Amino acid sequence: MNHAHRLLHKVLTRALKHNTLTRNVASLVSPPAVEQQEVEVLQPEQVSAVLESLQGHTLLPIVSLALATGMRRGELLGLQWGDIELDAAKPFLRVERSVEEKV
Repeated sequence: MNHAHRLLHKVLTRALKHNTLTRNVASLVSPPAVEQQEVEVLQPEQVSAVLESLQGHTLLPIVSLALATGMRRGELLGLQWGDIELDAAKPFLRVERSVEEKV
């Protein structure tokens, strides 16, 4: 919910700058408190079920990489072929950038 408030506030601020609005009503309300959520770790059988359900789907490679490495969505989206070294004695993957959504 906090993300929605932040997004709405930015959109309304931009509208103010373009003289579309006369005030930002999102500034009148405090953003909601961020709820702390415990991260749920998938059990091995759940990981297997996800991978089985994606057999033959185009998402299988990226989901497999996410499950195997724990990389975040932005890190996965920021990968480039040069970040992967398969010919080394120990193949590796470099995480050097992340993609973020700009509002």
